[in-house]
Amino acid sequence: MNLEPQLFIGDASDAEARVYATLPRAGLADDAQLIGELIGPHCRYSKTLPARIRFVDRGPGPTLLAEAVVPDPCFWTPELPFMYSVELRLAGAVAAENEIAPAPPAMRRPFGIRRLGVHGTSIYLDAKRFVLRGVHLDAPKIEDLKAAREAASALYIEEPSEAFLQEASEEGVLLVVRLGEMGAQGKLAMELARLGRWPAVAIAVLNDEVPAGKEIRLSARSMLLAQRLNSGAATPPASIAPWAHVLWWEIGPTESAIVQPPHMPVVAYRPTAEPAAIAQRRRNCDHLQADLAPLGDFAGYFT
Repeated sequence: MNLEPQLFIGDASDAEARVYATLPRAGLADDAQLIGELIGPHCRYSKTLPARIRFVDRGPGPTLLAEAVVPDPCFWTPELPFMYSVELRLAGAVAAENEIAPAPPAMRRPFGIRRLGVHGTSIYLDAKRFVLRGVHLDAPKIEDLKAAREAASALYIEEPSEAFLQEASEEGVLLVVRLGEMGAQGKLAMELARLGRWPAVAIAVLNDEVPAGKEIRLSARSMLLAQRLNSGAATPPASIAPWAHVLWWEIGPTESAIVQPPHMPVVAYRPTAEPAAIAQRRRNCDHLQADLAPLGDFAGYFT
């Protein structure tokens, strides 16, 4: 039985943000509740005055649901990566077959309140249009995060460790994570839930043949899902997955045959074998943007 609550952000404005914790009721005692606090913010690039905001149970329903209303929230951005800590525990007990087991110990987890979404053909971060620019790293190291921050570069990576995800979130480096073959949909949902715990993860890139419906977004409430498409081909609307927020185009060195759908963001990625420093490869994003300018504006550029 998975007794780890899922956290997600509801309505969020400069005045207040609503943070929710949810957990399926199956196997729980009738009086079970999620209780705890949201503590923070803290940020290594800014002085803060942490507060403690209580989670309040929101009554009966198909899941346990607790809400913390954060006044004057400090949102996570790459410039100021404000983080909070969530402390939650299950009050009541867990039903274990014919007997009642004690509730598990409290959970403590870092958490960032981040506003990320799409509108039309653009990505928005913290209520402003945001063009993603970044570089691909085959074997990212934690030491790469300082260079990425200094270059104002996002990173496109695979299989990040928990330590890497935490440091990227504390450092303020946006991540795009490519997911390989996940097999069963349950495994995909688990990996999306793991990545979604960290505000640094902006986008998860999935293969275009992922057999999932729109419901897979529930496993990734706090990030965007990108559909990876083959280069050089038109994209009829019927081929766009129902779960996709963004299209991820991988293009060749001189390729320009990209068809941008009029209704959703497209991120262009041009792989390079150039063994240059992150700062130099980040500048290559500007060259890619110039090369694609005749086709219009894209939501992001990666090299």
